[in-house]
Amino acid sequence: RVIFLAVKLVDVLMKNCESFHRYVTSKDYITTLTDIIHQKSSDDKILCETILELFVCWANWYTTANIPSPFPSLLEEFAQKGFKLPRPAKENLDRPDFMRKQSQSQSQ
Repeated sequence: RVIFLAVKLVDVLMKNCESFHRYVTSKDYITTLTDIIHQKSSDDKILCETILELFVCWANWYTTANIPSPFPSLLEEFAQKGFKLPRPAKENLDRPDFMRKQSQSQSQ
């Protein structure tokens, strides 16, 4: 339960705190989340699906903003290992405002 709440907090921070993105995209943090998925995949499906859904959302955010990230290749690895990637809710696919502004300034 504590891990699930921590993951939900990460989701909120990713949506609202630009400086937090550097931490979440770090190799150490991604390794921690992927380890949770591998360790809990059989006994805590909701937690694993939540983390995978966040990966899908984050991959979408970064891809549509033309910002390199590790998330698309990470999702590809999970799909190759047989994990079913969840379809996130439409409202979760919307990039945070600061990412929209960042991608707009890069395209000008």
